[in-house]
Amino acid sequence: MKKQRSKFWNFCLACIPGAGQMYLGFFKQGISLMSIFMGCCAIISLIGVDAIAFALPVIWFYAFFDALNKNSLSADEFSKLEDDWLIIKNTDELKFNVKKVRIIAAVILILIGINSLYNGAISFCYQLGIDLDNTVFGLIRYALPKLVFSVLIIGAGIYLIKGKRKSIYEENVSIDNTKLDGDSEIIEDNFIENEKEANDEILSD
Repeated sequence: MKKQRSKFWNFCLACIPGAGQMYLGFFKQGISLMSIFMGCCAIISLIGVDAIAFALPVIWFYAFFDALNKNSLSADEFSKLEDDWLIIKNTDELKFNVKKVRIIAAVILILIGINSLYNGAISFCYQLGIDLDNTVFGLIRYALPKLVFSVLIIGAGIYLIKGKRKSIYEENVSIDNTKLDGDSEIIEDNFIENEKEANDEILSD
């Protein structure tokens, strides 16, 4: 339930991205911000993509001042605020396929297991005094995750571009269909009027 609360506790919880929003009752926004922030931290820690580090302070400051701003609004303005996911705006349009979700979850779990097994093997080799950093295994360990992540980012960008083009095409098609419907209605009305005038002329004669 959305409710304005103690400014002190709101300030303290706002220091954790998403916690301030959830404290005020905006659970969807809070979960979104916390997931994005923690996801970026996980990518930096596990994969080593340092380029994402620039997003962390942006997310933190946005979450911090957003929580403070919401709690400082008047009661009328606060009641008009809506809680929604930051990335997915309309969940009603999403159609989840249970089989696909299970496959994606299975792939993620398998990848996590492989990563844990690989890290365990590397740690075991280090304990035995075997240095693998200067071998092909070291190259795979440090370069492959970044390569895979880069490919995924490029694929996501291409997917977004295609989706945008598709939406623009569908919008243009709908506009053209609307114009055609309007033109056909005008032609039909003119045809009816001409028929009426012709019938009136015949009757008058």
